[in-house]
Amino acid sequence: MRTADGEPFVDAFFKGETSLPDLTMQASRDYVAGFMNTAIQTHGMDGWMADFAESVPTEAHFANGEDGM
Repeated sequence: MRTADGEPFVDAFFKGETSLPDLTMQASRDYVAGFMNTAIQTHGMDGWMADFAESVPTEAHFANGEDGM
């Protein structure tokens, strides 16, 4: 995600700062899939809780031209 100025969108989080991947981009989807595959194959994980991404900040902008709304 990006700001209106094109900078990475970083949001306050209870443990610091965070950002979400722009899943409208193939490179981001590939990165997340690779991370998940590594967790499965290397660490034997078979599930996880995808928490804290229930909502997208309304002021965020995505590569495909959409915004958080």
